[in-house]
Amino acid sequence: MAKIRQRSSSAPQAFVEARAFITKQKSINTGLALYKLRTQAAQLQATLPFFLQHPAYHRLIWPAPTPRTFAEACLGGMPGVANFEQELVWTVQALLPYAPLINRFIALKSRYEDSILRGSEMEILATLARIKETCGLSLWFAESQINYLHTYRNYNAQTQYVKSIMGDRTISARFRLIISWIHFRSGHNISAAEFDRHLKRICETGNKDTFLLEQIILGSRFNITPIDAAYMLCCADMFCVVDRYLFTIRILQTMIACVASTDPLLAVIRSAIAPLITQIDDPLLRKLAIIVGHSIQINSCPPLIDILDLYTIGKYETTAQEAASFLKKKISIEVIHILLRSRAHGPRRSAINRAQCRFVS
Repeated sequence: MAKIRQRSSSAPQAFVEARAFITKQKSINTGLALYKLRTQAAQLQATLPFFLQHPAYHRLIWPAPTPRTFAEACLGGMPGVANFEQELVWTVQALLPYAPLINRFIALKSRYEDSILRGSEMEILATLARIKETCGLSLWFAESQINYLHTYRNYNAQTQYVKSIMGDRTISARFRLIISWIHFRSGHNISAAEFDRHLKRICETGNKDTFLLEQIILGSRFNITPIDAAYMLCCADMFCVVDRYLFTIRILQTMIACVASTDPLLAVIRSAIAPLITQIDDPLLRKLAIIVGHSIQINSCPPLIDILDLYTIGKYETTAQEAASFLKKKISIEVIHILLRSRAHGPRRSAINRAQCRFVS
């Protein structure tokens, strides 16, 4: 397979050459796919921003970045899987123009999660409405709506919502498949082990790649190769901005967990995500960046550190008091964890405290 001629030209000249290559193919979609497959990562990094600015190409790469219907939430995608570095660079460059949108989503997502912890139903609904207005519909939004209905309404309301998605054949089969598994997972009397067993059995019915992305999305895949990661990144490009960003983070988390600290793959990830970490303010992205070798300043939380110190030296009653005081001002899952464990270590361990201890262990 012939390679595109690589030159140290400027990005505009490289873009002109790329367009010339693409227009020679039988369709723009095929040309873009071949260009991604045959072009080195550095060249992709230089030219993709120009493709995203061009209306003819932008609609193919991002048909509906902020979909208004679920039918638009899983469109597009380039046929053919490149290597891991090419797929990651392609993904990062496609996400970069939407960094402001991703930042707004991350802030709203954090507010939504705080509302869940506080049990504030009105704030949950208001935040979900704001996310829908700002970022459009997404798989994340559908899952959050399912979780809301499961918690604050009833299983029948949740089922009706899922049926409205499953019965709409204009929505992609992949999107509906994932929704069906999310619904199944949230069902009554479904343990994590049972869910994983059913998912594994279904996955074994296809080839090894068929359900890779679905397993990562559903949190049931913990061992992947660079080839697997490339395939998942390629599949993820049919989703909207919000989902594609979240999937990319999850894929990278899994990939990093599967390689040694000396693996050259970490340098590939470090280079590819460098543009993202300067544009997107996300704690998960920052943690990934630090793991792969970026030097990033982390804003520490002195009260949290003090609470951890109190717990470490065994002052459980004081720890519980400080943690409770902290939580009145700000919800933190880490502080909730410490509070429960501190109470479980208290001098008068009640049945509730013992149950809490088992829960957080």
